Amino acid sequence: LIQGAWLASAAPGGDPGRFERHAPAMAALLAFWDRPPRRDPATGLRVWHDQLESGADNGVLSRCPSARSSCWSGSQALTLGSADVMALLIREHTAAALFREHWGGAHRTAAAAHRAAAANLTATLHARLWRQDLGHHAAWNTSSREWIEARTYVMALP
Repeated sequence: LIQGAWLASAAPGGDPGRFERHAPAMAALLAFWDRPPRRDPATGLRVWHDQLESGADNGVLSRCPSARSSCWSGSQALTLGSADVMALLIREHTAAALFREHWGGAHRTAAAAHRAAAANLTATLHARLWRQDLGHHAAWNTSSREWIEARTYVMALP
């Protein structure tokens, strides 16, 4: 959401200043992902509720992807750590930093914090999900502590 707002505001005719009133909502959105249950305390990975929430429902990553599956149990919720959610949040923090840098003044401290959060998420992504043996990132079940091997393609930063 934040990255889409940044791209729209940075386009010809856009104005990042018009989004300053939404700074508290942007901060709340990012805070949602930075605490349990969306942040796995053991790995630092951010997790999807299930595979349908991730949008990966067209490329099944598990035998039991969601609550609509007959094999589903509540313990499977919020256990899917994957490159897509990490990349999404890296881009969201980067966009939040761009907004705050544009707004200047008191926002500069928050901009630096968003840059640091993006760097931390990037480090966690590579440390926890990169599979050298496969040559790409893999998903991780934070409950079973098992790899879910499927390719994930994510595009550019804002």
